[in-house]
Amino acid sequence: MKLLTRLSLLATLVVMLAGCQGAADLRDAILQRKDATVDKVNQVKDQVVKTKESVEQKIDDIDTAVNEVKEAIDAVKKVTDTESNGRRTTDADEGSGATGTAPNSPSLSLE
Repeated sequence: MKLLTRLSLLATLVVMLAGCQGAADLRDAILQRKDATVDKVNQVKDQVVKTKESVEQKIDDIDTAVNEVKEAIDAVKKVTDTESNGRRTTDADEGSGATGTAPNSPSLSLE
């Protein structure tokens, strides 16, 4: 009877040790999975940061281009206004078929 009790205890101990080893293996697998997940999250985070920086740079480039276009438009308006001021016609000239040239300026004629 004592032998049977000892064998039973030994079998119980073996099962417990096997269970502990299984639990340790499971714990190791969980930790490896967690580490892999953390690494993947960090990779995605780094990619998001790079993408954000790239988008911000492109927005800055677009803003710069828009400002350059606005400056060009303003310059064209200024030149156009300056040229218009030199050739403005009065309301009376509009109805008389006047060309808007200054009275003493040379005109083209085929005479």
